[in-house]
Amino acid sequence: MEEIQNRITRESRRVELKKILCERLDKLRRNLELYPRQVLKTVYRKGYEALSREIGALLTEYVSETAFHGFYPLKSDAEEISAAVYRAVEESGIQSEISAAAYERQDINEIDRLAEKLRRLTEAALEPFYPGYICLYLKEECFDNPPDCPEIRNLLTGCIWRDGRWVRKEREDE
Repeated sequence: MEEIQNRITRESRRVELKKILCERLDKLRRNLELYPRQVLKTVYRKGYEALSREIGALLTEYVSETAFHGFYPLKSDAEEISAAVYRAVEESGIQSEISAAAYERQDINEIDRLAEKLRRLTEAALEPFYPGYICLYLKEECFDNPPDCPEIRNLLTGCIWRDGRWVRKEREDE
């Protein structure tokens, strides 16, 4: 039950972040319609820089909520996994694409698509670590007569193996 509440809280936080980010991107768009970027950077420097920093912080948190939530590395693997994900992100160049979508085009839909792309890149970077996180999950029903089959779970991603593929499963029963 606590996991369900956490998921609802996380999703409402993501919705709130998106709303605020859209408002700030809209403000940037309106400013750019009124003045060239160079005027904003010089004459209105303080306000422009403050808005840019705020957009940057919101963008980082919003994209992170989409791309990185739901991964559960062991503390002992965290450094190695972080390095693998960092390399994948750096090599992809996706960070500059996300920045351009925000600062150049103010396009939240493009940001959403790129955040999902970043999530897929993250999942691919994590794939070599999967064998150390795969286990059988025995529920109470596994001991019934006749017994249910245990689930094959990937504890790193929170997914279960079903019908020949990994499927995201909320961890409400843990």
